[in-house]
Amino acid sequence: MDIATQRLGRLQPIQRLNFTEVAASLCGAYTIGGSNPDFATFTDAVAVLNAAGISCPVVFNVRDGEYNEQFVINDIAGSSEVNTVTFQSESGDSTAVMLPV
Repeated sequence: MDIATQRLGRLQPIQRLNFTEVAASLCGAYTIGGSNPDFATFTDAVAVLNAAGISCPVVFNVRDGEYNEQFVINDIAGSSEVNTVTFQSESGDSTAVMLPV
């Protein structure tokens, strides 16, 4: 997209900008999987986590099911002893969430 300014009745390019999607840092509780989740998959959740970081403790409540995925969790911007990331079963039954290795 060219940004331009008007000078003497003519448009002159100032610079070319590239726009990229920027996500706000995560903070609070989110759901993974099931109906109407915040994130459909672990891969989606981790992509945002890796890109945006966190600004307070984050809990991912994972809905029951099998998730056949592979992902890498990098160093998380904003994480600390207080600002932690937790993945837990939403139903409270950890055996109902399967993430095969």
